[in-house]
Amino acid sequence: MHDTSLTARLDALKSYGVLDTAPEDGFDDIVAIAASICDTPVSLVSLVERDRQWFKARTGVDLCETPIAQSVCNHGMGSGDLLIIPDLTVDPRTRENTLVTEDPFIRFYAGAPLVTPEGVTIGMLCVIDLEPRPAGLNEGQKRSLTALARQVMTQMELRRTLRQLDDSVTRSRFAEEAGGIGTFELDVRTNLMTVSPEFCRLFGLPVTATCDAAVPEALVDRSHAELRSNGRTRSDGSAAQIVEYRLSARDDQPARWLRRAAQFRHDDAGAVTHMYGSVQDITAQRLLNEEIGHRLKNTLTLVQAIAAHSLRDVPDRAPVLEFEKRLTALGSAHDALVQRIGAGAPLQAVAEAVLGNLGLRDRTALVGPELDLGEAATLSFSMLLHELATNALKYGAFSTPEGHVSAAWRIDDSELVFDWVEAGGPEVAQPTRRGFGSRLIARGLAGSGSAVLDYKPAGLSATFRAPIAAMQG
Repeated sequence: MHDTSLTARLDALKSYGVLDTAPEDGFDDIVAIAASICDTPVSLVSLVERDRQWFKARTGVDLCETPIAQSVCNHGMGSGDLLIIPDLTVDPRTRENTLVTEDPFIRFYAGAPLVTPEGVTIGMLCVIDLEPRPAGLNEGQKRSLTALARQVMTQMELRRTLRQLDDSVTRSRFAEEAGGIGTFELDVRTNLMTVSPEFCRLFGLPVTATCDAAVPEALVDRSHAELRSNGRTRSDGSAAQIVEYRLSARDDQPARWLRRAAQFRHDDAGAVTHMYGSVQDITAQRLLNEEIGHRLKNTLTLVQAIAAHSLRDVPDRAPVLEFEKRLTALGSAHDALVQRIGAGAPLQAVAEAVLGNLGLRDRTALVGPELDLGEAATLSFSMLLHELATNALKYGAFSTPEGHVSAAWRIDDSELVFDWVEAGGPEVAQPTRRGFGSRLIARGLAGSGSAVLDYKPAGLSATFRAPIAAMQG
């Protein structure tokens, strides 16, 4: 069913965005073929507007448009079929047309309607001769003209699709700029990145469509070098999916903080092929969070001072010292969180902070993959590690000069597995009393999962398990 209304036609023409545009080879080729097949000196892709017909493509004439009163094409807009007028001088619709009565004195017309997928006729693909043609077109010419009209509409649809895509890309770019978010897609095999303009702006790079991954990587501050992905971690899929890092200050760019979120795409064999995601400027958020963190640390210091003053007269100093140590452990966890506000903290960094404050870092072997903990898990893990280390100082491996500990973690399916193995200390035995520290250790990682403690004579061996989702949530 064809919609012949003027409003529908004008809306359709507007959707194609084609009126008054420059010549395009795809349309020019069609009119050249139509003129050759139909053996006419003139062929036009004519788009019929309200007050004029405009020629998107033409051969054999210099005019680019005519007033609607001179349009022969306008007479074929409602039929949905070929319009053939063998002699324009005798047809009542055209015999007084000035293009017929005056120069260029056209005499023959044949046109195939240009119909949108929605059934709206927007113009005609026509051929024109300066001599009458009583026989009109033969069957082969008619079929060819109709087929070429469909090809015109294929070109029009392609043009509309590209225009819509361009509009979508433009809207996406505006949204990126408004939100301060840039996007990227990285081919893991070539290290070539396809990047958005906002991605370039955030890294202080000239706007480009592609760049080598090494270019933005080199801009990350050296103190955060371990947070960058690299060829190996991208290829094996072990690169952290969410990281926050600082870019180095440059002469033309102040230091800024970015959050990078990414996912991996795999082929049918499971190999990583692409890494894609977004980067966002979080400088203002970091500054605010660091100020909040600074005030919280001051509060912790105040709590420690109040506790020391309030408990100074307690005769049994052991519980007081334990309480103070736990406040110190909370402070260490807090420091690690401040460094990575909004994304928790790396497990390795938390362990190094807790053991470093106790002077035990050099006596502990830390082995495991890069893994970011969530904020709650950071606090819980730091307290667990503090209890294990202080118990080892009192009763286990750290109570002798030769003692040492292996703290190793791994990912087993969807679980984090953390092993604490003591060696070189005195012979140990199952504790007979279960205090707060023992209960905290028994709660395991983030208060979830399982905790298996084996008090071997050679030293404590403990294995903790917890869902990765709980540790990173």
